[in-house]
Amino acid sequence: MNTDEERPLIQAALDALKCEQLPEAEAHLRTYLERPVNLKSVRPDTAAMYAHARKTDERAWRMKRRHFWEAARDLSKHKRLSNEHLAKLMRWSAGARYAHSYKPERGRAKIVMSWHFARADSAVAHALLWLSARPEQFVVCEGCGAAKLHPLHVVGRKNERFCGDKCRRRVNKREERARDKSRARAKHKQGEGR
Repeated sequence: MNTDEERPLIQAALDALKCEQLPEAEAHLRTYLERPVNLKSVRPDTAAMYAHARKTDERAWRMKRRHFWEAARDLSKHKRLSNEHLAKLMRWSAGARYAHSYKPERGRAKIVMSWHFARADSAVAHALLWLSARPEQFVVCEGCGAAKLHPLHVVGRKNERFCGDKCRRRVNKREERARDKSRARAKHKQGEGR
């Protein structure tokens, strides 16, 4: 696993997880997805088949997204995937291929190797499997719920619960308010009991 290759794909997959609709998720992963079929250039019966497959993919994305979030939270909290999540991710990551493309560069063609996926869910599953090999680089923030990668070289202790100081302060204030309310409630009950 090459870190230069995997980090952008993992971050794109984590960004795609925020999106409830499939087209928005695909926008984050567009560099890694195969080009969609142009429905105007195919026969009408084939276009109908692709349209039906697209609706199925959108329903599947909404269902799988929940499992992806559970797997991500599991990975963030316990630093490993459960057997159930691992089996699902292995099954859903099928369809990945390592392909080459030609990029012209100053009169010469440059061959670039990169990952290509047929669907967004297989890209996200593949990224989460990669991430399970290095779970210490990853956190699901308790403040905003965002899934983020830590920078590669972090000096000092990494924050295991929050993506940044802003979220940490927000959650600490929320917890402090909840404690104050429970203390006030307990004090009020003690006053009534007398």
